[in-house]
Amino acid sequence: MSNRIPVRTILSPSGICRAYNDFTIEWMNNSNNLYSIKINSLATVLLGVKGPQNEIESIFVGCEHGDVHHFSIPNLVLLNSFHLDGETIRSMTRLNASSRNVLIGTQSGAIWLAGVKVPNKTMKIFETHQPITSLQVERDHVYVQSGWTQTSHYLNGEDMRPQVVKA
Repeated sequence: MSNRIPVRTILSPSGICRAYNDFTIEWMNNSNNLYSIKINSLATVLLGVKGPQNEIESIFVGCEHGDVHHFSIPNLVLLNSFHLDGETIRSMTRLNASSRNVLIGTQSGAIWLAGVKVPNKTMKIFETHQPITSLQVERDHVYVQSGWTQTSHYLNGEDMRPQVVKA
């Protein structure tokens, strides 16, 4: 009998990805073929990436100690890893539909860009100083959710709210 508990799950038409409390990541396709891999810490976020066939072709796994791993589907081959200063990963989204870059939000409120074409593979873009619960990117705008509060920023971190200029 196993005491493993799923902590994150992605359901898709082609299969199920689960992250467990024992640091295991599993992919089971619809034919019940099971692939698994162990990572070094607890997964806090899963992000599935669709390919040209509109099926999940890879996943990003964000972890409690600031690691983000990119795995192929179905075999869970490690494609890339990024480290974000030990900050717990709370949210991830793709920069755009055709990009392999991801925008990452952390527990401390930092917003990072990660990808193979990013200088040093990771770059802190800006900070909100509030835990990030979700991120959404539309063109060059980033919508950041922290609990009940939503803020809007440009990709450079500048706040989108109009600035009041006093004469």
